[in-house]
Amino acid sequence: MLATGRQERFDTDPHDATTHDHAALDAAIGARLAGLRAAGDPLTAVRVVDDGGDPAEAILDLAAQEDAQLLVVGVRRRSPVGKLLTGSTAQRIILDSPIPVLVTHAARS
Repeated sequence: MLATGRQERFDTDPHDATTHDHAALDAAIGARLAGLRAAGDPLTAVRVVDDGGDPAEAILDLAAQEDAQLLVVGVRRRSPVGKLLTGSTAQRIILDSPIPVLVTHAARS
């Protein structure tokens, strides 16, 4: 999901990034946009890109197409074994991006 001025990822199941439940994704995006509108943000636009390919490559390609000046990537805590087995999209973006990347994590509840 690309939003003007921000990049967010919506996974229908926070533990399974491969889940492709488009109805749940649309609902999550709609709820987030409604919250932004209620908070006074009339400009954020959303474009969902799901080409079925490599997520890191898709994000970097989209950033190049949009002439982005900064990528902001959200990460979550994963075990070293989990990183080894599944790789890290964020790590690939950080290492391969030709533009600056800001990495952040969600607030702990």
